[in-house]
Amino acid sequence: MQPVGIGYALGDDSQELLKPPIVTDPQTGERFYAEPAVEPFTVALLANQERRDLSQFFGRDCAFLWTGLAGNSTGVYQTQFIIPPDNRLLSTAPVNNVNMVGTAQFPVPIWPAIKVPPGSRIGIYLLDTSGAGNTVQLVFYGVRLFRVR
Repeated sequence: MQPVGIGYALGDDSQELLKPPIVTDPQTGERFYAEPAVEPFTVALLANQERRDLSQFFGRDCAFLWTGLAGNSTGVYQTQFIIPPDNRLLSTAPVNNVNMVGTAQFPVPIWPAIKVPPGSRIGIYLLDTSGAGNTVQLVFYGVRLFRVR
């Protein structure tokens, strides 16, 4: 049998390509069904507005493995993230968006990936520094992990 993804053509009976993506947590031994996820967050800020109370919520049916961050905006801003489960800050101070947020073509990798427990949230701090109204969209790239029973 050939390795997965090498030399297959239409009509090949390849059971390897049809297997569900199952991953095992090396710390707990739990098994998860993995699927890609894109979670958008959008907010409109007034000129020089500061928001400390924003959150990106995640579903209760699966964990979210945060692996990348991208976004766009109509102006510049600073951001800081609060990560679960212990509400730790990702950075020691707010960071300018150009240094923290990638683009759709080149998302900033989050490594090591951050595992967000089911039903949890990532806290978001935003400060507009453009001096004008600013619409910000952040895109959290990652993997949904559904527990295999």
